[in-house]
Amino acid sequence: MTAQSLLQMTLFLLSLLFLVQAHPASRSFPDPRGLYHFCLYWNRHAGRLHLLYGKHDFLLSDNASSLLCFQHREESLVQGPLLFATSVTSWWSPQNISLPSAANFTFSFHSPSHTAAHNASVDMC
Repeated sequence: MTAQSLLQMTLFLLSLLFLVQAHPASRSFPDPRGLYHFCLYWNRHAGRLHLLYGKHDFLLSDNASSLLCFQHREESLVQGPLLFATSVTSWWSPQNISLPSAANFTFSFHSPSHTAAHNASVDMC
């Protein structure tokens, strides 16, 4: 891995960490955005949210016991390339759920609504 790609990956991962911890503000991914392949793994019962990037596993939160909320914006003021091949898995569904390509994503945690299923995991807000 080159020094520049390592720096880009580090900035990207720090952005995700900030994104998860910066409740409720939304933050954008760092520039330059490109073809990132990553997967979020969430274990609600353990309260842990991980980011898998290549062979690297990063703990983003160990206090993730509320519902995970995911947002993407197809029509966004953010310019730049889309993030492709993004997926998420959860404690109740071990299969990868592909997310739509987007220039930015927002992940946050919230209390379940009264209409949420007892085993709800990823909420498309």
